[in-house]
Amino acid sequence: MSVEGRTEDSGHNEGRAAAQILHRSLQKAFKIENEITDTTSEFEVIDIDRIGLLYPILSNIKQQLREALALGGLSHVPLQDILRLRRLCEERLNAARIMEFKFEDNPGKEHQAMRFDCGLISGYICLLIRSGGRQEIQLCSGNVFQTVSDALKNVLETCIIPTLIPANQLQIFATAEPFAALISACEQILGLFATLVGSIKFSETVLDTLESTALLLLFTDNGTEKTGLKKLRTAALDLIVQVFHYYPTQRPSIVNETLISLKKMPTSQNSRDFKLLKGGSIQVVSALIMRIIQSASSGYDDSHFNERNMSLASDLALEAGRLKDSRTEVRKKSSKKVKPMTTQALSALVSPMLDTAANIAMQITGFIIGRALSPTKTRDESFRNLLYIFIEDFVRSFDCPEWPAAELLLRLILFKMIRLLEVEKTTTTVKLMAVDVLGLMGAAISSLNFNIRHTTQSEHFKTNLGWCPRNATEESLLKPRLEDITPLGGPFHASVEFLILQSALEPQMYGALRYLTAQWACSTYDSTGINTNPKNNRQERSLLAARLQKMITEKLYEPKAFDPHCVNASNARVAYSLTLLRSQFYSAKSPHASIRCRSLKAVLQILEADPLLIDRTPAVKTLISGRTNDISVLVQLTPELGTEMMPDILRRVTDESVAVRRRAIKILKDIYVRDPGVNARNKIAEALLYRTADLDQTVRELACQSIEEIWISSHLPVSTKKVSSKTTLSTASHVCLMAEVIRKDRRLPSIFTTALQAILLRPSRGSAALRVYSSFVTTMFDMIDRSTAKDNTAVDAAATFQLLLVFAKANANVFTKQQIQLLTPYVGNIGTEEDMIIYRSVISILYHTLPYVLDVDQELLRSMGTGIIKQITRFTRAILNEVIPCLWTISKILQDNKPLTTLALSCLEHIRNMVYLRFHDPAKQEAVRKVKKLLLIAGMCGRYCHFETQLEHFQMRFKHCHSVYEFMIGTFSLFSSSPQPVDLRKAALDAICMVCQVRPKYFTSSVVTTLFEETFKEKNSLLETVILQAFKEFFLAEEQHSEVINRVATKLDHIGGSELDGVAAFITQKFASNRKDLMRIALATQGDQALLATEVLASMARQGLLHPKECAQICIALETSQNRKIAELSFITHQTLHQKFESIIKDDHLRAVEVAYEYQRDVVHNVRGATCDPYLSILHRMMEVTKSGRIKGRKEFFEGLCARIEPDLSKSSGIDVPQYLQRSQFILENIAFFEYASAEELNATVFAMEKVFTRAGIAVVDAIETELLGQTTPIAESGNIDSNRLWTLAASSTTLSGLWDAMTYLRQQYGLLCSSSSTTSETSKNSSGAPNKVDGFDGRAFWERNSMVMTTLDSEQTMLSMCRAFIELFHEGIDSEVIALAGSNLPKRTPRITGTKGGDKVQRRKRKAPPNRLSQKRRKIQSKR
Repeated sequence: MSVEGRTEDSGHNEGRAAAQILHRSLQKAFKIENEITDTTSEFEVIDIDRIGLLYPILSNIKQQLREALALGGLSHVPLQDILRLRRLCEERLNAARIMEFKFEDNPGKEHQAMRFDCGLISGYICLLIRSGGRQEIQLCSGNVFQTVSDALKNVLETCIIPTLIPANQLQIFATAEPFAALISACEQILGLFATLVGSIKFSETVLDTLESTALLLLFTDNGTEKTGLKKLRTAALDLIVQVFHYYPTQRPSIVNETLISLKKMPTSQNSRDFKLLKGGSIQVVSALIMRIIQSASSGYDDSHFNERNMSLASDLALEAGRLKDSRTEVRKKSSKKVKPMTTQALSALVSPMLDTAANIAMQITGFIIGRALSPTKTRDESFRNLLYIFIEDFVRSFDCPEWPAAELLLRLILFKMIRLLEVEKTTTTVKLMAVDVLGLMGAAISSLNFNIRHTTQSEHFKTNLGWCPRNATEESLLKPRLEDITPLGGPFHASVEFLILQSALEPQMYGALRYLTAQWACSTYDSTGINTNPKNNRQERSLLAARLQKMITEKLYEPKAFDPHCVNASNARVAYSLTLLRSQFYSAKSPHASIRCRSLKAVLQILEADPLLIDRTPAVKTLISGRTNDISVLVQLTPELGTEMMPDILRRVTDESVAVRRRAIKILKDIYVRDPGVNARNKIAEALLYRTADLDQTVRELACQSIEEIWISSHLPVSTKKVSSKTTLSTASHVCLMAEVIRKDRRLPSIFTTALQAILLRPSRGSAALRVYSSFVTTMFDMIDRSTAKDNTAVDAAATFQLLLVFAKANANVFTKQQIQLLTPYVGNIGTEEDMIIYRSVISILYHTLPYVLDVDQELLRSMGTGIIKQITRFTRAILNEVIPCLWTISKILQDNKPLTTLALSCLEHIRNMVYLRFHDPAKQEAVRKVKKLLLIAGMCGRYCHFETQLEHFQMRFKHCHSVYEFMIGTFSLFSSSPQPVDLRKAALDAICMVCQVRPKYFTSSVVTTLFEETFKEKNSLLETVILQAFKEFFLAEEQHSEVINRVATKLDHIGGSELDGVAAFITQKFASNRKDLMRIALATQGDQALLATEVLASMARQGLLHPKECAQICIALETSQNRKIAELSFITHQTLHQKFESIIKDDHLRAVEVAYEYQRDVVHNVRGATCDPYLSILHRMMEVTKSGRIKGRKEFFEGLCARIEPDLSKSSGIDVPQYLQRSQFILENIAFFEYASAEELNATVFAMEKVFTRAGIAVVDAIETELLGQTTPIAESGNIDSNRLWTLAASSTTLSGLWDAMTYLRQQYGLLCSSSSTTSETSKNSSGAPNKVDGFDGRAFWERNSMVMTTLDSEQTMLSMCRAFIELFHEGIDSEVIALAGSNLPKRTPRITGTKGGDKVQRRKRKAPPNRLSQKRRKIQSKR
């Protein structure tokens, strides 16, 4: 007997044995059935005890029946037994179909679950019997498929799904064993249906029931991690994909129902419970979408069903070893010779399949994107979130060969997003969404490139992976050709083989396998070149095409073309990734700031996925660099790169926007920590130090905190251990870096001092910071003591002493007596310029530290003092400003004021002896220099030394001296009068001011007051600067007086607050309120003198010395200055005034606009109301301040501003026409480019413009038609034209035309309708919110038209043309207003003057009664309103 015969007999015997086992179980079941009493009706619930007996028997029968079917033993079971079993099961099945689960029956829940389970097991048995192949059973089975599907749906709807909903609090029951068994039964039923649906042709009713049941499971959100529901969802997913695959007629309903059910889909990240092979999870609905698209390429129709073959189909579906046998069958059949197929025929074969999949994908993506684009209802808002979730899921599946549909879906979404960005009418919100989507997809592609590059760099890549293209380089792999990835043995082949092997374990992979095979075939056709390849290559391609044809049409796949390791999961993903690299990256551009910001964030997402991209692609760096210079603050805030973009970030640290400066500071601090380069750290530290003196408090605090973190906290010494040499060297290097930074600018030491003092004021950091300061000082003195530094710690002594001075000013307690003694050699050494720098630093260090360092050798101090006084005439003002305080400190310690008293007396005596010299004589220039030096030294002594206790010494030298300071002022004033040279007067005035700083009461003396008045009257800027500097120092000292107890420099602590307040009030009243000298100087220039005056006024305002009305106008005007310091200081002062006195100063805003215009015209030499590139209102800072106020006040301001434009046509007005035109241009451009805080005020502004245009236009048109165009003779022939009147009317016409242009621009910019009186704009929906601008619309056209304002007065002909053009504009404008008030929209464009030609022909028309026409217009408007 042959082997085949023996095998057949063996299988026959196994089937008979399985039938006998099944027969015994059937007898047990029938016995239990006989014991059931006849008291129950057909559909009445059976007693639970009987169910308990039947349940295990039916479970055994189910398993044994499966084995009998698999072994072909069902034919050996008696027909009457099978029919009786079916009747028994149908009773339980029908009970499960109609029974309702009662949740309120707590004790009986498990019993009810067992009844349901018994019914589903019975249904499973009925399905096995129906599909078993016995014709006599099938003919009398009835519609068992419908009954089982109904029972399954009932169990899910009434029991399982409600139990798993968290709100029902049924967690205890959900974990019970009967409930778990019930879920398992449902899963098995779903699995069996998924198997049978491809073998037996179901009715449409059954398919609809199965479809709705599966979708019910897929779109149920249980909100918890329930493993049972996950398995049910997976089974439901398999079932609906099988229905979609085998029943093309059901595909539209499945797609439609899926899309309709999306609104039920959860939008939380926790709902991803479908596991991917590579790790991670996606939404089960995302898996559904990809699998039905992959199944759509199968090409199936209903013709494959054959009722005569049902038994064979069922047996193959249920047979345990079917996969092994089918692979054997594949190998047998594949040995047959197949005729080669052309690539054109291959393309014709697969194109319809891929087109079908693409059409379904387009339908799905189109629906989701369409709902996401216009969220008109609350429930539709979720579609935008769903779109993001789907894209994230597709991106996660992008590089997985088992999900090839992900690439198709992403590609379609990509094209849609690109189209949205290219269409001008697309709203900003939609464009933002599109850019976000592009960022996600771009990041996925960059991540793909990065992973491939990383993988291909490994040693075993090319040697061990047989599918890798020959002679491939890194660049060729990243840009593969189709001919490299499509041949047999290539990446496509490897990906397909992985799916063949995987489908043996997971049958649901067949959809992906068929789809990827079709893609391979399509790519093969694209890569052939259509008969252009050599003959051998064409033969190879034809063989490949024939093999692909066999895979696609006959479903025959030949595995084992590669070694197993070549097509494992990770290597297969790499192979598949190579096939995906034909995708292209798209970068979006947009004129809108928020879209540019999102675009840049998208690029940064891509860089995060592939950090090396910035090095390989210079365009990326250029893009980001350009965005750091963007005109929008929102875009500037985005970049987060490192050292490569540091120059751009350093520029942004001084940006006008506070938010940008803060962002730049944070980025720079991070770069400083990461980058050890000295050059980079120097630049960053310098930039951060400057920001510690920023005008904005939040920026100052952030910069100070950053300096503390990078310069102080990181060098906290360990007090309990001996400092290592490494730590010492690190500290020395850090000290050198600090010294190098602060020496770059003379302002930096003072700024750093203030920052160090601010750090000490922090309660939690003060003590630790003081230890760091002490460590730094010790390190610097060690460096000085060694004279020369080692290695990278080399730094010159001047920089080291300058840094020591910074710490001495910050806190002198960190110095010791020994360190002070080390300074002695440097006190007498002033030979070179560097020696002088060191000398100055040492003197200042002594001044700040001596009062706090005890037990310093007095002889040493005396020697120091004597040496300093001997050289005092060699010092400049800056050095004397430190030397004199140091000498006074030494005198106090030694309790010996005689040296300084003698110095002051000597200077005063020499000054008085030289008062009668004729200093204008050129020969007396040396005398002038000497007197200036004496005045300087004497003034310094008066400022820093308390000579009141030395009055007797002064009286011994000067008998008429009754007060030391009065005598000093009197002596100095001898050289301050106008007959003296200006340089001498300046020195004398400076000396007087120095004395007044320490004795402020002398500011109010008649001598000083008269001197100041004469100086301001003379308007000598050199002398005025001296007074302003004195005022600045006094008012700043007075501001800080309440906070600083011991002021060594100014010694104001002994003066009562009331006296200081009286002096401050006197100066304010005298020179700010009455004489207005400070206002005049502040508004006269944009230089340092104006800044001084602004600082004095700001200090007065902060102290409440000036009335808000007096300084608000000045602040608004100075906010427009091109001097950034003046503008920012005025802005901050205005903010403070507005917060406290809004109700007082709001009425002065209109007058402030006039002052600002005059300031721009006379000082800035600019009459335009805005700047271009970007278009920004000149008064934008004022608007920024008023945004925080009441909207009513802003509306009144805008209405009043519009009224300022209205022309005065009375012949007695005598207006300055050019000035009127320039002022109107200034106002109109400000109105046009204001950033309106609310839609309400925007509508009010446009409405006010309409009223002015209508009211004034009627008068102007009436005057033009009556006085110019109403003549019977042509204007050119008439000699009665009043040129002044023509000038006035032309200027009025020009202004009102500009008003119309500004109004039209605002309407177009914000999408307003024609009439704003009814607030019919879309912005009125939320009138309190900021209005939205129309995308892609700028003010260039309005700006260019308004630039021609002054040209309308060039000639008489031009003025006449302007008048005629305005008449036409006015009539068309009125008509459009009337139409708009009646319900129509604004015309697309309005007429505007374009030239000066052709006017005479129009002039010959006779206008009999122009007033009647205007009256009609007025009546129309009034009736509509």
